[in-house]
This record gives sequence, structure tokens and C-alpha cells, in this order.
Amino acid sequence: MIAFAALLAAVVPVGLGIMPTPAPTPPPVITTIESRAVCTALRKTVIPVAFIAKHNDAAFHDVVLRAANVGQSMLSDKTDYEFLARHDQSDVGAVLTNMDLAQKLLDQSKARYPDAAHPYVAAMRAELENVLYYQKQYNSLVDAISGEYLDAQSNKNLYGGFYGSNTSEVQQRNILAKQDFINGNRALMGLPPLDGLPLGNGAAAAASYQEHRDQSRVTGSSVNGGPSVLDRVRSGLTSAESELAHTAVAAQRMCTAPPTKR
Repeated sequence: MIAFAALLAAVVPVGLGIMPTPAPTPPPVITTIESRAVCTALRKTVIPVAFIAKHNDAAFHDVVLRAANVGQSMLSDKTDYEFLARHDQSDVGAVLTNMDLAQKLLDQSKARYPDAAHPYVAAMRAELENVLYYQKQYNSLVDAISGEYLDAQSNKNLYGGFYGSNTSEVQQRNILAKQDFINGNRALMGLPPLDGLPLGNGAAAAASYQEHRDQSRVTGSSVNGGPSVLDRVRSGLTSAESELAHTAVAAQRMCTAPPTKR
């Protein structure tokens, strides 16, 4: 979904596929001391944290690829959904570890270059923090979607069924849990939900199909805040990474330009 291609072409290519389109603009003229601080912050903070964000995006990309690969095959019972959900949970943990490292780098930068004394460095840090803010939200959505499926499976195994021992009820709610898991991941990609699942033949099956289709729509509007939250997180992350890419490229050009002749 998101890529700072301009940043690590000069500074970082990233993961979910969005490229900043406007041409980078040079930073404003600043004092020599502040210029040095900006260049040091670029090397010690911006580029390392951008690499961390790149790895986070790669984890998100893995999640949506897994969902895309199974989205249309979920009727077959050949997909190991628990494996997929646990794989997603592993990626969630890796992103959280990355976030801790990024925060340490930002804290070190703040200690060396306080906001009040170094406003341009502070502005770059703010853009990094904005990217990480939206990545944390995106990661929490991945966590919620995969965690809900694993919770459903735990309940089924613990009690012999979702809401009792009725075999048909257990089967249908198991299908619903799979559908919610896939539709949650499809929502992360900006794709519409699968529109219900066939559960047999005849009037009873048709009624079940309609019930599950309605349930799917309810899930799409309520679970994890609904589509508006997903859309906001996706668009916010795309915008934040684009802004960071522009700033980093501009700073990189300033810091690698030959000194001005006097």
C-alpha cells in the first residue's frame, strides 16, 4: 500500500505501493549551525527510522498478500486460517519491536537537538512521528482482525462449538469467523467484502446465506471502527510517508550539495 520510493531511491523505497508525485522542493535557507544539525539528524535519525518504517510496510504487505491469495479460495477448506492468523500476529509483534527501536532513535535525537533550539530538525522528527503514528494504527487493525479469528477458534476448541454442541451451528459460525477474517484483511487492502458464502441447498440454506450476508455487512460497518477508520488510516499513512519522502529528499540534496563559493 505505501512506498517512500523517492526517499530510499535517494534515501529509502518502501512497501505498500504509493509514490509521492510532486517534485521535491529545496528546504529554506537556514543558518550553518542548523544546517549541520539537519544533516546529522538526516543521517542518524531520519534515514534509520525510515528504514524501520520500510520494514513495517513490508510486514503489512505480507499480510495483505496472504489475504489476497486465499480470498477467493476460502470455500475449499484447504486454507489453514489459524496459520495465517498466527503469521499475522507474528508480523504484529515484529512491527511493535521495530517501533520501540524507532522511538529510541527519536528520543536520542530530541536529547541532542531540542525542539526549541532546532526547529527544522524538530519538523523532520514530527514527520517521522506522524508516519509511525499511522503505522501503529494500521498494525493495531492487523492485530484486531487476526486476534478475533484466533479468539473464535479458541472458543470453539474450548467449548466444543461457538455457542453449544449443535453441529450445524458450529459449522456455520466457523464459516462466519473465516469470512470475517478474510473480509477484514480485504478491507485493509481497500477491497469490498466477499458477499456471503453458500451453505447448502434449499430454503433453509438460502435463509442462512442471507443471514450471513447481512452479518458480513454489519461486520464491515462496526468491527475495528468500520471502513471509515480503515480508509482514514490508509490515506493518513500514505500522506505522511509522502510528506516525509519530500522532506528527506530535499534535506539530502542540501546536505550533499557542494559548498557555495564565496
